[in-house]
Amino acid sequence: MQRMKSKGFTILELLVVVGLIGLLVGILVPYLGSSKRQAAIRACQSNLKSLAPAVRSYTLDHRGLFPEVANMPSLGISELPSLPEALEGYASFNSFTCPSDIDVPFHEREGSSYEYNTQIAGEMLDSLPRGDGLTWMLCDYGPFHASSAFAEGAINYVFVNGDVSGTQGRDDD
Repeated sequence: MQRMKSKGFTILELLVVVGLIGLLVGILVPYLGSSKRQAAIRACQSNLKSLAPAVRSYTLDHRGLFPEVANMPSLGISELPSLPEALEGYASFNSFTCPSDIDVPFHEREGSSYEYNTQIAGEMLDSLPRGDGLTWMLCDYGPFHASSAFAEGAINYVFVNGDVSGTQGRDDD
């Protein structure tokens, strides 16, 4: 008596295929999450990069002086305008929102996800070293950008010369 061969898959073959698909999904999911975080970091850096020329344009229109703004307007201790108010007409409202500003939404509370370096407020643009890549102009209010390199989170900075970088923690010097 001869056995007839079936034209379908055996259960063992089906289980092997399902197992391989599960293994591939398990390998790819962390990379997809990492890509999403990297995209948010790049969007934040792009926002900061677009705010640098806005501040520069402001200084050129105001006798070379950097804007004087309230650092944390929600505290109500200053009559100075917020950064978005001072740069109205120079920058898009969306530029003031970091996509990673979700845990403590500074944008909702302060009007911006970015802190302005008040040490340069009211200073002359020409008083800073030419091509100044050491003095920060704006940075994230907090360490929004967790990654494998910075577990606690990184802060993006834009410097007076327009360069943008991310670092762990904050250096207010």
